[in-house]
Amino acid sequence: MRRVSPETRALMAWTQAIGEREAARRAVRRATSDEARQQAAARLARAEAAVDRRRETARVAAVDALLAAGIDVVGYVDTDHGRRPRHEVVADIGCFMLWYQVTGV
Repeated sequence: MRRVSPETRALMAWTQAIGEREAARRAVRRATSDEARQQAAARLARAEAAVDRRRETARVAAVDALLAAGIDVVGYVDTDHGRRPRHEVVADIGCFMLWYQVTGV
């Protein structure tokens, strides 16, 4: 049996979460009663959160693999052409450095 890398497992989990989110979106569209709509909306909210968590896990696993291979990783922070407040940009840079151990932003 072939071993699956952590990066591949994380990507597979993210892909599955996206599928579950799409099923939840269909359920919201098909709901015919208020109760069914509320239940479908709650399911969709949970699915959206799962996609976000799994995407982040996949991203961290990919960055870790690059760093382990000796590849420099550089993050990108959107400044909205210099219109974003400085404190927001600095906070994003700090997050990149903390979360991903990037070598530059």
